[in-house]
Amino acid sequence: MTPADSFAPRENKPAALALVSGGLDSMLAVRLLREQGVAVEALTFVSVFSPGRSEKGGGAARRTMDALSVPLTVRDASAAMMRFVPEPRFGWGKHLNPCMDCRAHYLSVAKTMLDELGASYVVTGEVLGQRPMSQHREAMGRVERAAGLQGLVLRPLTALNLEPTIPEQKGWVDRERLLGIRGRSRATQNELVAKWGLSGFNTPAGGCLLTDAQFAYKLEDLFNYEGLTPNDAHLLKYGRHFRLGARARAIVGRDERENARIVTFRRPGDWILVAAAGSSPETLLRGEATDRNLEIAGRLTARYSGHRREAEVEILARAADSTLCGGDGALPAPVERRYTVAPADDALVDDLAVRRK
Repeated sequence: MTPADSFAPRENKPAALALVSGGLDSMLAVRLLREQGVAVEALTFVSVFSPGRSEKGGGAARRTMDALSVPLTVRDASAAMMRFVPEPRFGWGKHLNPCMDCRAHYLSVAKTMLDELGASYVVTGEVLGQRPMSQHREAMGRVERAAGLQGLVLRPLTALNLEPTIPEQKGWVDRERLLGIRGRSRATQNELVAKWGLSGFNTPAGGCLLTDAQFAYKLEDLFNYEGLTPNDAHLLKYGRHFRLGARARAIVGRDERENARIVTFRRPGDWILVAAAGSSPETLLRGEATDRNLEIAGRLTARYSGHRREAEVEILARAADSTLCGGDGALPAPVERRYTVAPADDALVDDLAVRRK
């Protein structure tokens, strides 16, 4: 691959701010502009709905931009998504993915950063017709207007299928050297990968958990009963989820890694349950810790422990909130309960599991 540093920016070409995801298309869009001597800054977003969240690193986005020697800024979109994911302005996709609202938010943030980064317009790796919800002509126009960036969003991979943008009209980029890819075929992209020897990008699969059917089903359960917080969104990534009632649910770890992650999201009012004899998942009970709910959470814990074939299993339940313990200024001892339950049977699991049946 030709070293990216060999593409010296030209003084008469205003810089571009590229929205990148770590996927191939945004990498190619940046590379096409670098071929024309355009200086590029890159911006990527992470959120609680990113499969591998890394606010500092940006994951694959950083790898792809490092390969092109392009500076990358990483922003966290979690707070904004807490507002619009439950009730998106432009609606959901196949599951609970508000793709157009996300695009509008990303473009809005990019607009506020243009002066800060010395850029004059925004670049994306979108391809006309590649995604049914957000990458058709009307949707592209709607998100541009929502962000206040009409005419200032350049899509190098599909530009020849669209009206010329301001950067093209003003000669900041050469329209004839842009592409006219459309649809879901990736033949042209693959040819460019071979030509330029590119690597390090993510495969073109859904990179957002909101596009995952099982995750969306668990999220819908939250919408129906409790509402959404970043803590809850993180918890949806781990364990088996069970709805114990309108005001209670249990999350049961599936392995040691998940056990360790689940307990880090405990908050006041939660309970952590394990089989007292060990060989046990960590179960987080959130919501009303009634005798009934503690018993059911204990039965689920026993079901997925190493003692599932025993008639009775002793459960140790500990309150996560030490303020429940009282005290006279000294560090209070944790509130604990020990009780014996029968492991949950198939019928109980099937009835309470939050999953597509």
